[in-house]
Amino acid sequence: MEIALPPLATQQAIVAEIEAEQALVAANRELITPFEQKIQTTLARIWGEAAPSDSPE
Repeated sequence: MEIALPPLATQQAIVAEIEAEQALVAANRELITPFEQKIQTTLARIWGEAAPSDSPE
């Protein structure tokens, strides 16, 4: 059974779209670590600031 392939130009357009999406995914993955660090820093600051008010005087 033969399966018809789209024209070469269409195939190339599909590949270009997939590669563009892969580039976006890769860029987003690179952002995950810095943002996770920022979140942890912010949480530590928040909890660190909240801790003294929780202590009895």
